[in-house]
Amino acid sequence: MSIDHLFDVTVDNVHMVQVDSYEAATPAVPVSVAPLATKPQLDYLKVLFEQRSNNEEAMIIREHLLGEWRAKKLTVKMAGEAIEEVKAIPRDQSVNLNRQQGVQDLEHGQVWISNSSRYVRIKMNQAGTSLYGLLWNGQDWAYTPGILSKLDHKITAEEAQEWGHSHQWCVYCSRPLADPRSEAAGYGPTCARKMNLPWGD
Repeated sequence: MSIDHLFDVTVDNVHMVQVDSYEAATPAVPVSVAPLATKPQLDYLKVLFEQRSNNEEAMIIREHLLGEWRAKKLTVKMAGEAIEEVKAIPRDQSVNLNRQQGVQDLEHGQVWISNSSRYVRIKMNQAGTSLYGLLWNGQDWAYTPGILSKLDHKITAEEAQEWGHSHQWCVYCSRPLADPRSEAAGYGPTCARKMNLPWGD
């Protein structure tokens, strides 16, 4: 019997490799590639780590994940488990965030202008313990770490009006300007009242 018939296999089921001038048949083993962590997972992990930047355990996990990510080995499963693990770690105390970043009168719902002349919405987190900023990137309001330290001034009525005239919706609440007086002001009556701005004159 020739060497070609020592194995009762078909070409579809094996890979043929050359070993010392003999042909050896090795069964094909399906390779299962686990899906890599998704961008939403990575973005969420980034936020979680920023909220726990003073916690040694969280930073150790972060460094480990960074290594896996750089090696292209950070899978969806690993990222999911890490999210749950990091969420269980208490967040940094940040009630005094405003004073720490040199901004004394930040409040939820305000809109500010950054030192690069960009619009920033001020938001309170769900726990009610700290504020964060959403930067207008030209298409959407995007969470931007550290933006609260780069604010220049609270938006003026004229700047809110300029925004409304340019975009046809209110810079504070994103609602369309349907009322003629709102169109003229650049923002609606509810936001005008909340922000102590003139409206309807």
